[in-house]
Amino acid sequence: MYFICTHQGKYWGQFLPEIRWTLIVALLTLISTLIHEKDLKAWLKPKETKLLLVLFVYICLQLMWVDIPALQQVYVILLFKLIVLYFLIVTLVNSEQRLLAVIVANVLGSAYIGLNALQTHQRGRFEAAGLPGIEDSNLYASTLFQ
Repeated sequence: MYFICTHQGKYWGQFLPEIRWTLIVALLTLISTLIHEKDLKAWLKPKETKLLLVLFVYICLQLMWVDIPALQQVYVILLFKLIVLYFLIVTLVNSEQRLLAVIVANVLGSAYIGLNALQTHQRGRFEAAGLPGIEDSNLYASTLFQ
């Protein structure tokens, strides 16, 4: 929900420092998951996980012979973030009740974005909802229809 109800551009968050709040929220979620979840190795059981980890190892090995190592490093970092996100989703959304909670949170977040659009938008494309990492209406659409 932090992603949708961010403080940037809101009257109540104008005096908060500009630090990477989403990183802090992600780290707290990861630490909480590591502390409270009992079966942390369950995410390794599906074959998709094994394929994703093999892909990650292969991409890391490519760092030795690629032409543009800086670009490959960005790809490794993005793939690592994807694996951490995959771990969190597979570990935390492990029952129908939790899946329903995720769906409800997405619906409420989409409703909030829609309400924000109705209140602040004048005309043309809706480009300025103030969500972190989303600068145009195409990314809004992909966020809403995930």
